[in-house]
Amino acid sequence: MLHLNTTEEVIRNYENTCQSIKLTVSVYKDPITTKTYLVREEFDDAEPTFEITNPDWPNNTALASKELTFSIPSNKQTTTYPTANRVPNTEYDGLIREWRTLYESNSDYIQIQKDLLTENREHDGHYES
Repeated sequence: MLHLNTTEEVIRNYENTCQSIKLTVSVYKDPITTKTYLVREEFDDAEPTFEITNPDWPNNTALASKELTFSIPSNKQTTTYPTANRVPNTEYDGLIREWRTLYESNSDYIQIQKDLLTENREHDGHYES
């Protein structure tokens, strides 16, 4: 089975405004290395209450990758930064969700995903342990 992962690098201009996002779309084949996290269900919980397992992308080897620079619309740009954990959100935190929605529907982004899956289809369904 093939898996896609996208990493983002927000590019700022000389005025410190987020103007674009460099996207790196990578394709991986099974088996995928995972990482397990302990998570608190409620903010006030003293101890973690359950586990979440996610792919550990940095510890997997991509079959191939392609890059795309997505320009952020001028009405969706900001000079704020992402917040640290447990701190009130900034404008950036809301906008990053909007940016993702925009680039995920972008025809160039969709085409890159299709191309990577097509170019690596010989690995689809192959499992080596």
